[in-house]
Amino acid sequence: LFFQMTQCKWRIIPPKEGSSQERITEIEEVEVEAESDIFNLITSAIGSRSRPLISTILEKYEKRRDAIMLFQSLAFVMEHCRFTQKRYLFIYHKADEPCPDVKLDLQELISFPKQCCNRGCIKDGIISCSLCKIACWCGPECLESDFASHKIACTVGEQVLQE
Repeated sequence: LFFQMTQCKWRIIPPKEGSSQERITEIEEVEVEAESDIFNLITSAIGSRSRPLISTILEKYEKRRDAIMLFQSLAFVMEHCRFTQKRYLFIYHKADEPCPDVKLDLQELISFPKQCCNRGCIKDGIISCSLCKIACWCGPECLESDFASHKIACTVGEQVLQE
């Protein structure tokens, strides 16, 4: 199953039959369909946790809901992997001319603070969602502003990750 936005799609790749228990517990694999520039920018931002890159994505693709949703979805998957103590997140680009695979060592990212989930905010998140424990906000204003949309994503995200 691909989770399709307008043009960008993504899916979690289930472990192959016969995969070692170590591989299953340490690695999450995701396949993404998107234009190369979107794929490169989003994976760079997620991998580096670069606030300027995150701001660039939000500004450049402001009118591309599919690109913003892809970014938020991959960020959610990465945070879920960190929360469930997966060591690696592999992101593959599915395209006629694919970009190089992105392999994130999540242990290196643990030192980075989580970022506020409210769209457009780039402050550190300090209040976590009590359901998913992944999303967080910088303060009550951002929590209140974003929670209605997060509640939908949180419920859907948890269902997707459980499948």
